[in-house]
Amino acid sequence: AFGKVLLAGMLPEQRDQYLSLHPMRPLTPATMTRRIDLENDLATVNRTGVAWEYEEFMPDLICVAAGVRGGNGMIVGSVALSGSAARMRRSAPACEEAVRRSAARVSRCLRAYSQPRL
Repeated sequence: AFGKVLLAGMLPEQRDQYLSLHPMRPLTPATMTRRIDLENDLATVNRTGVAWEYEEFMPDLICVAAGVRGGNGMIVGSVALSGSAARMRRSAPACEEAVRRSAARVSRCLRAYSQPRL
């Protein structure tokens, strides 16, 4: 999910270049391997501010991530939380809120450190 956040934060040209060098290979039966599916998912990430990954990287593992923004407002990283599929499904709203809050806090710190010191 953290990779989806980073991809969603890229300009389309940057994403094209990255994906041309890093093909979408299946890691599990749930891994997205079609570009159109990824683009649709990234549009959701841009709209909601969080990315979810449901057993795409490893069976029985779900991950949620939110973007960290640098001083210029661009996505520079992400905060993610992974857990067993059952546990993450039970606590999805709380997990999503936790990564949102944490990413916002890190973003505030980065903005504060990017301000000129007097």
